[in-house]
Amino acid sequence: MKIRFIGAVGTVTGSCTLLEHNKEFFLIDCGAGRDAVANASTPLDFKPHVLRSMFLTHAHLDHCGLIPALIAKGFHGRIYCTRATRDLTLNALQDAVTLGNCEPRHVPKLEQFECPDEHPEFAWGKYIGAAEDLTVAFSRTSHILGAVSVSFQHKNLVTKEHTTICFSGDLGCNDEGNCFQSLLARRYQPDFYPSFLVLESTYGARNRPTESSNYEARMNALTEMLTRALSLSASPLILIPCFTLHRTQELMADFYCLLNTHLTSDIKTDWASRLNQNESEEPLLDIAIESTLAWKHTNVYRNELTRILNTNKRKFLYLNGEFPKRAGVSEESIPSFLETLFAEPNGAMIRHGAIRIGKDTKYLSKRSIRIVIAGSGMCQGGRILEHLKTGLADAGVLVVLTGFQAPDTLGGQLRLRVENPSAPLELKEWLPANDVQATITDLGSFYSGHADQAGLVKYALNKDQPRYYKPLRRIFLNHGEQSSREILKEALLAYSVNQADKSRELAAVELPNPNAGWFDLSKNAWTDDVELEVDGLEGVVLTLYRKVQRLESELVELKSKKG
Repeated sequence: MKIRFIGAVGTVTGSCTLLEHNKEFFLIDCGAGRDAVANASTPLDFKPHVLRSMFLTHAHLDHCGLIPALIAKGFHGRIYCTRATRDLTLNALQDAVTLGNCEPRHVPKLEQFECPDEHPEFAWGKYIGAAEDLTVAFSRTSHILGAVSVSFQHKNLVTKEHTTICFSGDLGCNDEGNCFQSLLARRYQPDFYPSFLVLESTYGARNRPTESSNYEARMNALTEMLTRALSLSASPLILIPCFTLHRTQELMADFYCLLNTHLTSDIKTDWASRLNQNESEEPLLDIAIESTLAWKHTNVYRNELTRILNTNKRKFLYLNGEFPKRAGVSEESIPSFLETLFAEPNGAMIRHGAIRIGKDTKYLSKRSIRIVIAGSGMCQGGRILEHLKTGLADAGVLVVLTGFQAPDTLGGQLRLRVENPSAPLELKEWLPANDVQATITDLGSFYSGHADQAGLVKYALNKDQPRYYKPLRRIFLNHGEQSSREILKEALLAYSVNQADKSRELAAVELPNPNAGWFDLSKNAWTDDVELEVDGLEGVVLTLYRKVQRLESELVELKSKKG
């Protein structure tokens, strides 16, 4: 087996890796860069039409957004992923069609997908056939619904040795000791076979504060946020720029748990009094989710979160085992509960105890704390901009950021006001900086979807005694900025030495670049190989150039020895 990195090396977007086995070619993820979705004109430095199949770790566009370009250039193979990933990916790509970013004929058809978890015998970590002498297994990563790592295994028929490589995909924060986030169960570590690991490194340079990884602390932060909104206005309005996939659904679940099971009656009575609800039957919290795509994704969550494959064990495929208790619902009732909580309103809002959820701001009551959730998460487009145009100039408005904000985005500008309320801003012409009167706060650390440095190290190296683990011959760090990869590399090597009794044996950590060419897993080395069947012209030229450089270096060395 050999691999070649196409994207997401030295950056956090565009995840895409080629795998070669017995002269057949496979793709792991096919993600777009900052442009979100690629179209037929997007150049690809490989030949999609020769690919046997692709494996999709999850439905974020930086992992699936290049699929329309792939199909436009002749890819007809199967797309392997979980059923949840299939449905969420189709939602995202069909939305891209609506926005004019790609053509309908370049969105994969339903029958092009192969979802192993639709089969009753499916189990996390169980290997199934992918090609001749090649098997594949999925393991849950809990990054978003349906997200998985993908492991490929080849058995040498002569030596009987297994070569296994695991692609981590994006790793979530919930682990076996702390499922602090709302909806998803813990992530799984790689099994004890992988000799090679391709590991994401998004947060490889940081560890989140301890309180950010605590359910009670998050509930307290939400309580403080709502209390703050009440202090700003007698009719509070909170604007939440929010990612449509997973973050919106997490907030729906958290607000339900907070208002219906977590808050004390004294706090709720005080809030009702401040809202002049003494003789009112209005809910304490009114939420409008203004995003067609968010509701499509929520429908998938409603269908998939509580799926059970083995009816004898009644074990949920995805749902966090802590959630029923936090929501005050029995485990037997949780499927019907989520069916109701995630139900899409047809018109007016749907009441869920002390909260009400709808799709249109016209139904929000001024005798409730009003929340508008809308895309995009970094305030770069979508419905949230319409609300910010007026809301940012209103001192009674609270804007709550719930995710990463790139510095060059409107969200990144607004985040400057979190630490410094008078920070100078460079905003769009329709919003002069001196007109920003709203209060800006940030809860992003509580809702991060990526494992931090400690989580990444634990995923890669921790072992459960007394099982036998094969040595990790090499870890490849991708999906991270260069500085994050470098810092994570040092953390991995340090852990393998300083915690040798707890750590898998680790030989090397690699920081590949897009021009590195093919890595041969059997030889454990980079090669000068050219795969003309699949390599694009740029890749071939770079490989030949490296080969010439190597030969020139060897020639100089020979001459120096003779001289």
